[in-house]
Amino acid sequence: EEYYKRTMIHNKNIGIALICLLAILVVVQISFGTSISSDFTDATRVHQRSTYQHNATTGIINHKEAAIVISTNWIPSAPSIQMLQEVINSFQMIKGLPSDAPIYIIVDNLRAESHGEGKSGQERWDMEATLDKYSFNIMKEYMHRKNFHVIVNTVNNHIGGNLNKAIELLEPETKYLYYFQHDFKFIKEVNHTAIINSMKEHPDVLKNVRFNRKLNGAQDRKDACFFNIGTELIGGANFTRTSLWSDNNHFASVEYYKMILESIVMLTRAIEAPLLSRIRADPTKCMTDITQHQYGGDLEGPYIEHLDGRSGYKASKEK
Repeated sequence: EEYYKRTMIHNKNIGIALICLLAILVVVQISFGTSISSDFTDATRVHQRSTYQHNATTGIINHKEAAIVISTNWIPSAPSIQMLQEVINSFQMIKGLPSDAPIYIIVDNLRAESHGEGKSGQERWDMEATLDKYSFNIMKEYMHRKNFHVIVNTVNNHIGGNLNKAIELLEPETKYLYYFQHDFKFIKEVNHTAIINSMKEHPDVLKNVRFNRKLNGAQDRKDACFFNIGTELIGGANFTRTSLWSDNNHFASVEYYKMILESIVMLTRAIEAPLLSRIRADPTKCMTDITQHQYGGDLEGPYIEHLDGRSGYKASKEK
């Protein structure tokens, strides 16, 4: 009986001790937990600040500072998205561009039946069905990736209208833009960091950088811009001035593109047509407010390849 009583008392004392110990632990956690949590948060903030300063020092660009816009539409190889994938995969050639930079894919609609190149009847119905499947395949492949945005037009906006729409959809942090057509892929590395830093340092000189599908300079040797400024070394990269303007892959600030779009008035067309008309109106003058620089020095390139989505591209059999 005495043993039983002692055991009961012992167990009771252990229970009381455990309750007291638990209470002490709770108090300690409340007292020090906040401090530990606060210290951890502060340490994280310091690390974030250090990372930001490191990025500023080394020239690594904020992942939203520059975006890519790709304009695509019905092509004979549709509904296959193989050509578009080739182009997107070639973005790894843009050295220094963050892998999670925003990418906007704009799928343009067919031209109206009343348009000179518009289709009608059964041919149009077939094209509409193919375009719908093509759009679906693009969305299925890319819309679930965090940095991809897929926009499907209900009307035909053409290059100017697509660029204008993209600008309105950009996040406020995005100040620079690559504008690509769906059948031009990179075949040679370009230095994104040098391009964007050069554009920031020389905004009055370097306004639009185009990536040539031919050798730089060969077709421009007699124009006013080439002899006026020639080849420039800016920010560690070469840029060759040209008086020509092309819709082929190019890079510029958002503000530059806004200025260009305002100047051409009618947006539903290729941008190069009205700009080339303006440039060629006085071939003796170098219109430095709108003309492009080619990426690379004289006789360098090509940097992109034309896959010819309209007629030449043949998609291999997909599984």
